[in-house]
Amino acid sequence: MEVGIIATLLATAGTAVIDLQYPSRFAPSLGELLSWWRLPWYLLSGTWEIMKVAITDLLGTDPAESLFRVSPFAAGKKNDERAVARRVLAVTYTTVAPNFIILGINCSDQKMLFHQIKRSSVPKMTQRLGARP
Repeated sequence: MEVGIIATLLATAGTAVIDLQYPSRFAPSLGELLSWWRLPWYLLSGTWEIMKVAITDLLGTDPAESLFRVSPFAAGKKNDERAVARRVLAVTYTTVAPNFIILGINCSDQKMLFHQIKRSSVPKMTQRLGARP
């Protein structure tokens, strides 16, 4: 427990130092924050999709695709508080589902890089946060 307390204090101090040097601004709208209501469905459907792919891959009937994909994303400007919030929420909410992992959002190219085991559409929640199908 003592090691955990020390590690927590060091992590908190490190975060404070980084925030002083590179302040983060996070200003999501209420609608963007409330997008989480879709997560239970994405979690269930994503888990089912992964299980289905695993079974068909193990049986040798349909191998897993393992795709890296790029999608247009209205990332906004790098230092815009609202755009930062949309990017953070898009990554956090979308990566909760096991079948859709966002690896990054590039502001200069306005693109989102993500990985999927099996090709599917970009979730509606992610589209509302800035992704384009």
